[in-house]
Amino acid sequence: MKIAVSAEFSGTKTGGVETYEVNTLRALAAIDQTNEYHLYHTWKMLPADRIQQANFKYHNLGPYASWLRVSTLLPLSVSLQRPDLVHVQNAVAPWCPNPVVATIHDLSFETNPETYPAGIRSRLKKLVPATARKAAVVITVYHVVREQLVDLYGIPREKIEVIPNGCAPYFRPIDDPAILAAARAQYNLPDKYLLYAGSIIPRKNVTGVVEAFARLKRNHAVEEKLVLVGENRWGRGEEVFRAIERLGLSSEVVVVGWVHPTELPSIYSQATAFVFPSHYESFGLPVVEAMACGVPPIASNVHALPEIVGQAGLLVDPLNVDDIAQAMVRMVKEPGLRDRLKAEGLSRAKLFSWERDAHATLAVYERVCTSRTRRRAAETTRQSGQGAYRERHRAD
Repeated sequence: MKIAVSAEFSGTKTGGVETYEVNTLRALAAIDQTNEYHLYHTWKMLPADRIQQANFKYHNLGPYASWLRVSTLLPLSVSLQRPDLVHVQNAVAPWCPNPVVATIHDLSFETNPETYPAGIRSRLKKLVPATARKAAVVITVYHVVREQLVDLYGIPREKIEVIPNGCAPYFRPIDDPAILAAARAQYNLPDKYLLYAGSIIPRKNVTGVVEAFARLKRNHAVEEKLVLVGENRWGRGEEVFRAIERLGLSSEVVVVGWVHPTELPSIYSQATAFVFPSHYESFGLPVVEAMACGVPPIASNVHALPEIVGQAGLLVDPLNVDDIAQAMVRMVKEPGLRDRLKAEGLSRAKLFSWERDAHATLAVYERVCTSRTRRRAAETTRQSGQGAYRERHRAD
């Protein structure tokens, strides 16, 4: 097979989509040295990020706006290579001439439209439904998005393949004192802290985390501070920073910013608990990463998170600040609870594997290509039959 893959998120700081793209491609490289992969990327992908394998080829789409890459550059470049299929993230231009496999990560722009800038929301509302209808197969990362695709867009359920995200093997408990001390120095980490990691955008409810933390500090004598790790995406994190000032928490909250994924385990591993009361998650990769590092999570009781967390964390109402604060209290003051949840989380995190994701994704590619080959054979047979009929008719 000749497979084209949109890799335009590789080298960016977008969070879950970049993590999915990078890890799926690396896992595919590990299990497949036969099929030919053509990766279409932007100038942000560094040479060091490339997979050094003979069956992986790279094509630079340049430093152009995302809408131009999706609408013109990607489908035009892909059509020149004539691959058997093209795998895209979330959206592709409707005129793309190749069979499409589309991974649609979430539909939060539909369910939580107020959390997106107007221009981005408008483009997604046009492109994602069109892509889902055009695609030969739609991949989603969890069941919640499959049901939303069926309900909102009328996509046939049998056309949607659920392939859960994985967890990279470097997410594990770090106990080397030198590594932990280096992380504390580099990121100005306090001795004890509660941790949030993820994009700082309204949908993630980071303001709710800050407000709950303020109640914890006001009502209980605890040493823990709050550490926030993640990109202030689209500049939408300003409400969080205003809340920190308003609540007088400037000396109690450490804002780290974006951190390379391979540096995260040493930050996760030193946290008392991980706090992730997001309003909407189609999967929730940071929760799995925290569990894999031995850190018990506090997570929302909505969408995919309850099924992801299972019995390994405390579930809270993301709209109830007191509920979040009370979970923080329990995590800080009940070491026995933390120990039990840590053991549960380490076991549960093993269920999520990028290798398993890669095998399932490769099976989707094979299914699409097999179906295409059969259609071509059927069309050839039909045309041959019509030609034979015309020849007999002329002979008569």
